[in-house]
Amino acid sequence: IYFQKKIENDERLLEMAVASATGLAVIASSLTSAFDLVFGIDPTLPDAALAAILAGCGFDVFSNEAKVSKLALAGADRLLGADSKRVADAQAASFMIGYFAGLPCFAFAPTAFEASLLLEQYDPTSLLVWLAAPLAAEARQHADFRAADPRQC
Repeated sequence: IYFQKKIENDERLLEMAVASATGLAVIASSLTSAFDLVFGIDPTLPDAALAAILAGCGFDVFSNEAKVSKLALAGADRLLGADSKRVADAQAASFMIGYFAGLPCFAFAPTAFEASLLLEQYDPTSLLVWLAAPLAAEARQHADFRAADPRQC
């Protein structure tokens, strides 16, 4: 299958880890600020922690080309921006291709492991098209892959 655009390295785990760590740091700082009197915490500590987080973001933007900030924003978008239509389109593509190819359509999101189990019984070309179907469906409408996993092809 020919794609119009290059499939880049997928860093979804790193993106979500950076977004989770950043979110936890901001939430912990905010909660500490809210409960500083109850727990006897120095009231300047949460403000200093938040200032350190913002300083780290500023350093990242001006001297690191915002690499970490971009990872955090992409991860937050993955964690919080679930698009059910996008997932349904990717699953429908793999189901339709699997059905027309005569494959047992037990998976709406096919994996390389499932395809390897079917290698002896079915044509390898059909299996590859089945694996690439969610990517092709998503690449047709979107600039990046969220529902389909390019590591499975």
